[in-house]
Amino acid sequence: MAKILIAEDSPHFVRLVELILKRDGHTARFAIDGEKALSEVRKELPDVAILDVNMPGMNGLEVLEAIKADPVTSAVPVIILTATSHALTKQEAIASGAAAFLTKPFSPISLLSTINKITSKTL
Repeated sequence: MAKILIAEDSPHFVRLVELILKRDGHTARFAIDGEKALSEVRKELPDVAILDVNMPGMNGLEVLEAIKADPVTSAVPVIILTATSHALTKQEAIASGAAAFLTKPFSPISLLSTINKITSKTL
């Protein structure tokens, strides 16, 4: 199905998301900080990038802005999946080009539905 990059610094959360994605037939790569996430997006051009806001180095919003500013990566859809539920953060993410904004804790069904909706438009 879709190639997905997940940028998240919590190993437990990474494992949970990996299980959810693999069960639905997706492949996943992971980055533990913003700089590695941006490097992976540039290298792999995933079908979807899922970014946490709070990460070491570049935060998820900075990575999102860098992805959207680069003509090579600007078409990569980005989902922000974070524990930060502040309305201004959500507005900033959407204004910066995020395809979706989900908060933790999240519903696996909601995450998969969002991914499948986004990838059906881009694949």
